[in-house]
Amino acid sequence: MKLCLHCESDMLVKKNFFMFKIPAAVLLLLVPYGFVICWLPFLIPPNYACKKCGREFRKVKEVDWLEYEKMKQEKEEGK
Repeated sequence: MKLCLHCESDMLVKKNFFMFKIPAAVLLLLVPYGFVICWLPFLIPPNYACKKCGREFRKVKEVDWLEYEKMKQEKEEGK
């Protein structure tokens, strides 16, 4: 499960920028030996946006679902 680094929310949106990647791959196909390098735009990692706090970032916090349930339970007990 992916969590926001700042607010530890699991409401994340993955932004892939396909509107940039696909035209870039097509343009690379047109250059000599472009079929060899046309996959390069797809190596750019996606950005993530948190719906709760509104921040954007590249890396997310990866946790197991069981660990997430424990974190959620600890937050509820702390309130």
